[in-house]
Amino acid sequence: MGKIIFILGGARSGKSSYAIELAKKEKNVLFIATAKPSDSEMKERIEKHKKSRPKNFKTVEIEKELSEILEEKFNTAIIDCLTIFVAGRMVSGKSEQKILAEIKKFLTETKNKNKKI
Repeated sequence: MGKIIFILGGARSGKSSYAIELAKKEKNVLFIATAKPSDSEMKERIEKHKKSRPKNFKTVEIEKELSEILEEKFNTAIIDCLTIFVAGRMVSGKSEQKILAEIKKFLTETKNKNKKI
């Protein structure tokens, strides 16, 4: 059975850094990046995050359904960040029910495939 670790905290409180530290102990880590470079501040934050990731982490920028990412080979994944992911889906016109269904499907399949998120 897979494992889900949910890290909570305020904006810029170190959630990503903490998740990266936990994942460094794992093999085949997938970093699922959800932010879009919408302005200069966000571009700067994204670049800072990219530089903080270990070279052996594979990065996927979310452009598709979360469950499609399960086709990638990984044992552990970091979704950074779920808030931005949900906001992006809402802005694109997806209903709350569809967003929740997408997240639930991803988490269920992840646990069933014995992966860590």
